[in-house]
Amino acid sequence: MQARTPLGLEAKKFMDEGKLVPDSVILSLIKEELAKPEAQQGAVLDGFPRTAAQAELVDRTLAERGQRLNHILLLDVPEEELIRRMGSRAAQEGRSDDTAEAIKTRLQVYQRDTAPLIAHFAQRGTVDEIATEIRRILGR
Repeated sequence: MQARTPLGLEAKKFMDEGKLVPDSVILSLIKEELAKPEAQQGAVLDGFPRTAAQAELVDRTLAERGQRLNHILLLDVPEEELIRRMGSRAAQEGRSDDTAEAIKTRLQVYQRDTAPLIAHFAQRGTVDEIATEIRRILGR
């Protein structure tokens, strides 16, 4: 979005309304980023995947490249704190997607579409195994 590319501007339209960017746009953005030389050894996908369909798409896309998701990190923050932080961010950064209505919509979309992924990814390891792996990655 900051580079004002056609894909970035298309994504911005949805984000400004507090909606999830359609999978086709997101996947195009991901593929574009993964094609960059700096992503040859791996990449961090922040806030993606957000739906079961996206999880399947990213698994398939990475498999085509001989790669896979190695680690998934969930930051569990109380909803009241998220609202406070997004409101503060809106005041500081002037982000058009941090209006009260957009925040409400985003939280509803999260509960409907993203929260179910916790169970999907939990099948890849127990809570203790995942916590141990996170500590190992972080060097703690």
